[in-house]
Amino acid sequence: MHTLHDFMTAVNMELSWLNEKEEIEANRDWADKNLNLREVEKYFEGLMSELETRETHFSSVQVTAIGLIKSLYAQKRERGSFPHAKTAMYKV
Repeated sequence: MHTLHDFMTAVNMELSWLNEKEEIEANRDWADKNLNLREVEKYFEGLMSELETRETHFSSVQVTAIGLIKSLYAQKRERGSFPHAKTAMYKV
């Protein structure tokens, strides 16, 4: 249960970060004739640097997700096979 909570917390943090960056771009007035392109370029470089540093963390979140899915699938298979094993045991 703690693993699921930790996973959800990590996913929420990543989504919040993405929403923050998206909000900045969505609110930028690209039609502004006085748009400081050097400032935009500097922001973009910083964003790319941030993405590179976050890539490892994002990958670990993905690995955790895959592990949780496999764990859930294995649990469902075990629960699904239990009634069949129980029935077979009593038929003998």
